[in-house]
Amino acid sequence: MATQHSCHVQTRCSESDWEHHYVLQRLAKTDTQALADFGLLNRHTVLAHSNCMTDTDMQLVRASGAGIAHCPLSNRYFLDSVFPLRRALGKSLRVGLGTDIAGGHSAAIFNISHHAVSSSRMLESGVETSIKAESRQIPGSRINFLEAFYLATAGGADVL
Repeated sequence: MATQHSCHVQTRCSESDWEHHYVLQRLAKTDTQALADFGLLNRHTVLAHSNCMTDTDMQLVRASGAGIAHCPLSNRYFLDSVFPLRRALGKSLRVGLGTDIAGGHSAAIFNISHHAVSSSRMLESGVETSIKAESRQIPGSRINFLEAFYLATAGGADVL
């Protein structure tokens, strides 16, 4: 129906470890691959979260023209996860910021921009305390406020 009528689709994708592993167990493929197989990945698709995407998943999203709504505050509150934003941008994925007000305390996109910057810094400096600091870092993950502002404005407009 989405393909036949060019419907816009918004759904969660690779949101959490639980969801990601449940789909892998049940369908023997990632949820990104499953959405593609169901005909739900196209230029009119917005994927919320996308924290557990593989490089192959990101290639699939890019090729389909789908976009990602990065919700940094919600991801930290409920998923104990940080979206690999810099990696996604480096693969030329279409990304905008989302508030996911059900998973946060603010619908103000300017505030979410701050959270996007701090999440990227957390990913870069390392957030897993059981791993030695020099091993848990993902260098080059940091974004700056100008990039966050772009994602909150033009990036979000492009995704939608």
